[in-house]
Amino acid sequence: MWFKKRKIYPWSNNAPQKKRYIFWMVAIFFSWIYFIFAPLPNPEKHFTICIFKNITGYPCGACGTTRGLKYLFHLDFYNAFMMNPLSYFTAFASILSFVWLGIDILRGTKSFSIFFSKKIHWSLVVLIVIFVIFNWAWNIKKGL
Repeated sequence: MWFKKRKIYPWSNNAPQKKRYIFWMVAIFFSWIYFIFAPLPNPEKHFTICIFKNITGYPCGACGTTRGLKYLFHLDFYNAFMMNPLSYFTAFASILSFVWLGIDILRGTKSFSIFFSKKIHWSLVVLIVIFVIFNWAWNIKKGL
């Protein structure tokens, strides 16, 4: 054949990779616990650690994502979207990553690492950049 078929070997000899996967699953789980039990944001007492906003006075494209995740985990979907639509993507990505890592651990494969070691197609990068730019403009317009 003109291409070499790549085999995925079980993890019998790759314990460090399995430990990394378990570490990330635990980190994702405890971030969910934080978002579930953290109080909802109070606009009057809000402070930011965003370096971009502290220097320029304007919100960055990701400002409001953490607050949006808090609303999302409290099932307040409207406020989560109004805070930052990226919170939906972040929540989906964390759930997908948690399940995918768990499946890889149970099956003894490395499909998660293999998938993220591939190059991203330029059209997807352009689409993500356009989305973040529009989200950034929306954050500035709504005065976040």
